Amino acid sequence: MLNLTLKETNTTPYVRFHTSGKLEISGKSLPDIAAIFYDPILEWIEDYCQQLPNETKITIGLSYLNTATMHYIKEIIIHLAEAYEDKPGKLHIIWEIDEEDEDLMELVDIFQSLLSIKIKTVLL
Repeated sequence: MLNLTLKETNTTPYVRFHTSGKLEISGKSLPDIAAIFYDPILEWIEDYCQQLPNETKITIGLSYLNTATMHYIKEIIIHLAEAYEDKPGKLHIIWEIDEEDEDLMELVDIFQSLLSIKIKTVLL
């Protein structure tokens, strides 16, 4: 399995997913057709979940995300959470948020409550 790196564009985020367990997605995410951008990422995550490292840290630093992106981020988190279900404390989800972005803070709270997953927020 290879690492996944995608360069940031005007409408898609920077993605750096390493098989060692360090995953990062940052920037803006408002692709016209989210499936074209995110389906390969979900495929990578599914493969990754079959060959899990001992621990995974995913850092999400999206300054803007559209509704379609929210769905895909949720799916990424669900796949990881299910894969680490029997390994408590081995999945670390960090969401970096501008301290003035109340909408994004609320979204993270909703994700936590719906998915029953601990997401650490880091205010920038």
